[in-house]
Amino acid sequence: MPCNNLRHGQSHMGSVGGTPEYNTYIRAKCRCTNPKNQDYSNYGAKGIKFLFKSFEEFFDELGKRPKNYTIERINNLGNYEPGNVKWASRKDQANNRSKPKPITHCRKGHLLTKATTYIIPSTNARQCIICKRQNGRDWRKRTGKTSTYYYNLT
Repeated sequence: MPCNNLRHGQSHMGSVGGTPEYNTYIRAKCRCTNPKNQDYSNYGAKGIKFLFKSFEEFFDELGKRPKNYTIERINNLGNYEPGNVKWASRKDQANNRSKPKPITHCRKGHLLTKATTYIIPSTNARQCIICKRQNGRDWRKRTGKTSTYYYNLT
């Protein structure tokens, strides 16, 4: 079912796109069911499902949206379903966010520890020493040149 399918009576009330409640219903459904949706990777691709059978069921569960509130899943790992959604302010939602996983390995799979990590002074970015050394060896092989600066890591 396409996400812009506006069949319900609420879709034509209020603003151009419909009521805030109906727009929220459509957006939440799309991010869980439409792989072409820009937010699908954070919802549907992670297994989060939209389990409301109709807009009426959705509206009965949440009621009218308070001003400046958005939909929130109470259990952040759960689905959009009765008993797991509520209207919440942005401040409330900030407390219910998934925390990013710390980066423990470089792109090539080397474990990043204090001993294997170089901090680039100008940007404070981390760089894997093993990869940095390997890149230097590859560069020397390709160019036949040496660089004392490149290996001065201690």
